[in-house]
This record gives sequence, C-alpha cells and structure tokens, in this order.
Amino acid sequence: MLRQRLILISIPVIGLIILTTILGLWFLQVMLGRIQHLNDQAWATVDRTNQFNADVHDCQKVMHEYLSHPDQVPAADALVDSARDTLGLIAQSSVVKDNPNPDLTKAMRIITDGLPAFLQGVQDFPKTSGADARHTEAARLVMSAEPIEAAIGDLQQIVRDEARNEQRQIASSFRYGLLGLSIGFILILNMVILSFIRVISTVQRPMDLLVRTARSVDSGDAAGVDLDRDDEFGQLADILNRMAKQVQATEESRLAVLGQVATAMNHELNNAINIIELQLKLLSRQSDSPQIQTHIKKINETIQRMTRAVEALRQARRIVLTDYPGGTKMLDLQRSAESVSVEDTPATR
Repeated sequence: MLRQRLILISIPVIGLIILTTILGLWFLQVMLGRIQHLNDQAWATVDRTNQFNADVHDCQKVMHEYLSHPDQVPAADALVDSARDTLGLIAQSSVVKDNPNPDLTKAMRIITDGLPAFLQGVQDFPKTSGADARHTEAARLVMSAEPIEAAIGDLQQIVRDEARNEQRQIASSFRYGLLGLSIGFILILNMVILSFIRVISTVQRPMDLLVRTARSVDSGDAAGVDLDRDDEFGQLADILNRMAKQVQATEESRLAVLGQVATAMNHELNNAINIIELQLKLLSRQSDSPQIQTHIKKINETIQRMTRAVEALRQARRIVLTDYPGGTKMLDLQRSAESVSVEDTPATR
C-alpha cells in the first residue's frame, strides 16, 4: 500500500535524524565535560601554582627582611601552612599527578625534596637563639629557597602550557566535531530531498493519470485507465474504470434511443418532404411568376436543411449539448455527428 511505501521511505531518514541528534548531544556532552575539566583542573592548578609561588616567595621575603632588620624576629606560620596546603592540592591534581612530562616530574621532585625542610626552617626560625645563629639560619634559608623558587617557576610554566594545550585540543576537537555534524546534517538534508523527490515521483504520475482519466470520464469519454498497482491509486483506478464502463453503457443506451428517434423522424419527415416537393414541382409548372418561383426556391432550401438535420441526427456518435440564450440547452447536431469533444468546443454535456 502507498502508506506502507511512504513509511518505508521515511523510516531511514527519521532514523538518521535521530542518530545524528543523539551523536550531536553526546558530542556536546563530551565537549562540556572537557571544558569543565579544563576549568576545574588545568586552570585551577595554574591558579594554585601562582598562589604557591607567592607563598614561598613571601617566606623568602620574610628571611630577607630579617637580614635587613635583625632586631625583628618574624613569624610566618600562616604562610607556611598555606604553602603546605597548596602544594598538597597541586600534587593531587590530575594535571600534575597523571602527567608523564619529565620536566614536570623533575620540578616536582626538587620542590618536594627541598620545600619541607625550608618551610620547617621558616616555621622554627623564631625559636633559634642567638643573633649570629639567626643570621646564619636566615641566610641558609634564603639560599635554599632559590632552587625551590626556580622549580616553582618551571612548574608554573609547564602547567600553563598544559592548560593551553588542552584548551587548543578542545577547540580543535570542537571544530572538527562541528564540521562532522554539519556534514552529517547536509547528508541527511540531501537524503530528505531525495526521499521527497521519490515520494513526489511515486504520487505525481499516477495522480496525473487519474486526474486525466476522471476528466475524460466526466466529459463522456469511456476510456479507462491502465494502472496496475496494489495501493490506493490502484483502487481509485478500479473505481474510475467501473465509472467509465457505466458512462459507456449509459452513452450507448442514449445513442440507441436517439437512433430510434432519428429513424422515426427520418421516416415521417421524408414522407412529408416528398409530398411537399411534389406539390412544389406542380406549382412551379403551373405558374411562371418570378415572385412565386422565388418563394418555391426558399421552400426547397428549407426542405434541404431539414433533410440535412435528420441525416445528422441519424449519424450522431455522441450527445453534445450547446448553451443557447436564456440558459436553454439544445442538441448540437453537427458536433454530435462529428464526435467533437466537449473540451475542444464551447458545447457542454
């Protein structure tokens, strides 16, 4: 059936649209997850390394200030605790923990090996007794902080580079993903257009044929339609063929009645015409008056017209009516005899 064919044509297209939509949603979900990871891990780690660098630098600055002002013994417990906590967060982040970069591993080893002793020394510095011992300890702590700061600087640069690389990878993946989805939607659009063209070709040809046949049947043409299909169009074709047969049977019946009427009229009128012609011949012989001869000629012309009308009635092949003034419909003898189609003449059936 036609509905089944249309469903079979539509199912692949609808399936591809659903599949592409699912892939698009999955792709967006993956991209959003990667962007979330970038924000939560990569750039967060960059911020932590900046904070960590600031804490270590402040600890070193405290020692520098003591060397400049030995009379003031600083306390840096808050800075030490902040640096330790921040280092723990950096070490646990996936950007550092799961990164095989050897430069990052080297920088973290320098930091984890030297930082605990440095921070402990800064924290215990106020407990150191004696000005000379404090001065020596402060100088040592300042010197020990230099490679740590250098390693932190390397760590900052590596983490920034990793964040930028991940950002570039996400942007590249997003571009290629959008390109793939765009190509997919273009292919689906082409399939929709091809399916639409196929549906039109499936429907238009039989529809045009059925419309032409219906018009022919309406005009009295008994020709049927040859449409061998097992769908709705085939059912319409069968109905039109039955209607055409009914129209043909009705037309043949009417023509048979018309033929009988024509035969009867031909018989009766021919008898009357023969008598009139005989009387006119006798009158013509008895009178030489030009006026009478003129009237006789007009009567003969009228008789010939009547004869042609009866003959045309006998030769009618179809019934064609013509509209006359006042809305009256009359039989057009000439067109009926010539089997002229309604569509080719102003006559109506």
